[in-house]
Amino acid sequence: MSDEQCFVCSARRKHRVVMGYLSQAWSLRGPIISAVAILVFLPFALSEQREFRCAYVILVMASLWLTESIPISATALFPIFMFPACGVQKASEVGKNYINDTSMLFLGGLILAVAVEEWKLHKRIAVGVLRIVGADPKLVMLGLMIPTWFLSMWISNTATASMMLPIANAVMNQMGNGSKESEPDLAVQTSSTSQTKEGQVMNGSPQKYTYKGETSQTDIQIQLDTDQVDIDSLPTPRTGDSCVVPPPQDLELEARSDGDIPSAGDAEDKPSSPEKSSDNLLCKGMSLSIAYACNVGGIATLTGTPPNLVLKGQADDFFNARYKQLGLREDGSGITFANWMAFALPMSAITLVLGWVVLMLLFLRLNVCRRIPPEQTKAVKKVIMEEWKSMGRMTMAEGQVLVLFVFLAVMWISRDPRESPGWTEWFMKGYISDASAAMLVAGLLFILPSQIPRVFCLRTSEHEHSEYYKPLLTWDMVHKKLPWGVIILLGGGFALAEACRVSGLSDWLGGKLQYLGFMDPWVLNLCLCLIVAVATEVTSNTATSTLLMPIMAELALKVNVNPLYLMASSAIATSFAFMLPVATPPNAIVFSYGRLRVFDMFTAGIFMNIAAVLTLTLAVNTWGNALFNFHEVPSIFVSNSTLVLSAA
Repeated sequence: MSDEQCFVCSARRKHRVVMGYLSQAWSLRGPIISAVAILVFLPFALSEQREFRCAYVILVMASLWLTESIPISATALFPIFMFPACGVQKASEVGKNYINDTSMLFLGGLILAVAVEEWKLHKRIAVGVLRIVGADPKLVMLGLMIPTWFLSMWISNTATASMMLPIANAVMNQMGNGSKESEPDLAVQTSSTSQTKEGQVMNGSPQKYTYKGETSQTDIQIQLDTDQVDIDSLPTPRTGDSCVVPPPQDLELEARSDGDIPSAGDAEDKPSSPEKSSDNLLCKGMSLSIAYACNVGGIATLTGTPPNLVLKGQADDFFNARYKQLGLREDGSGITFANWMAFALPMSAITLVLGWVVLMLLFLRLNVCRRIPPEQTKAVKKVIMEEWKSMGRMTMAEGQVLVLFVFLAVMWISRDPRESPGWTEWFMKGYISDASAAMLVAGLLFILPSQIPRVFCLRTSEHEHSEYYKPLLTWDMVHKKLPWGVIILLGGGFALAEACRVSGLSDWLGGKLQYLGFMDPWVLNLCLCLIVAVATEVTSNTATSTLLMPIMAELALKVNVNPLYLMASSAIATSFAFMLPVATPPNAIVFSYGRLRVFDMFTAGIFMNIAAVLTLTLAVNTWGNALFNFHEVPSIFVSNSTLVLSAA
């Protein structure tokens, strides 16, 4: 062996040793970062001022949340023992924040989502939309985005993306097969080192990645199979979850026509043909369309993503504290399911259309105006119809879940429209909330049968081995699929917000940021949204919104606008995570299929972030202001309390 080879072997050996030590050190990040955070900020805990002792707890929790050194749901339990230990709040006062009306609203929505997933109603909706759009690439992309966007308003973004991607792959593969017979420019192939019948094998083995954070378990490994994704085995973290994805190896290698696997050197030396470039662009665009539709859809409803519920819960607490201080009846912040949907749904729809346009311009290019060959149209329609037929007729269970789904949506929208009396007028004023409707439907899911009960005269010999009665949901189904950690995380956020208010920390921080008052409110809001949208690419959406809400509320009052103005904008901006695979589970799932590079997602994500923030700025300053009076300070926050009481 030559000296040069010995040197290379020695360098590789040292590199492996160093990486091994680094891996071992990284495995200990939990106790190390926890100990460092507790010790570094200890002077705050020893302060005589209560707001500084409150700041100590928040700084420790923020460090653990942002680094995710331990599960963020576990970190959310810290206020229960740290606030009493630091003399900020009593344990009984902290504990009541963990299960409140907003948490129960979220729980009811999640239980309905479990039922939708259990009986595959979301798949029927998605395939039904694809039957309508035809085979034009731009319309297929829109056909993938619309059901994904709609479903992500109500169910887990992870399950939505996992269910849509195999359908999208089947459609894209048929588009490729049809185009090979007629027009190569529209061919679609998978960017993998080997191909199977379904075209989903990557590097000869399935891709794996790990979610960390707001899931029902601490670390959940999900394996994307080569032929399909079994969404029944997936956890259901919401939009706002954080995940870590090991970088896939050799994702950019193309499959040759003879089935051989090219080397990395060949892939770099041999330029891609125009046909392959067109194929790759189309695949990338359609894959990203699913991820982006998931992220955009969640902001349209209160239960669509945890940051929306963090906003509602903390805004209600902030307003109710002021009502209590003035001796008035607590009336919350005024955010309801109906007026939030009236505000956020148009904004979400505009962002979806802008995202579709961005993806068409970046990835379809000349194919936008190209005529589609009849063979390709026929092949795409065939695979969609086969998928539709494979589901069979709508079952009794699907029909009941659909009826309950529509019933709950109507109940939420019509409960308190503000402009006209809702159905709550039938009950004692202030006793009914959105959570009441959610829990009614959740209870019905455990009562209604999924099929005709086979009892008495309905039980014949052919039903000898069937169950007498099976409800739409059982507790085991809910226990396995419902992300309990998110409920705890919401509670921890509410506890932090309450402690910030009681200790005076949020007021102190708002005063320090008052110098930003020289900016026009809309400019300040735009700058904050851009900062939050960038920060949420690498941090948990829910944790980020939790930390921001108390600060935004006080800052808004300092610059003489409604607290909801900056709170709503910041909460929505945490959902604008389009640039990195680790930003949200849908991004990670799409990236793991091997069609995308980080550069592709980053480039498209920049345009998406700009479009989304500009749409948000337009919404909060126009129809949002008309709905919530964003530009006016509510009368209860006027410094002259006598004026407030007389006005009330």
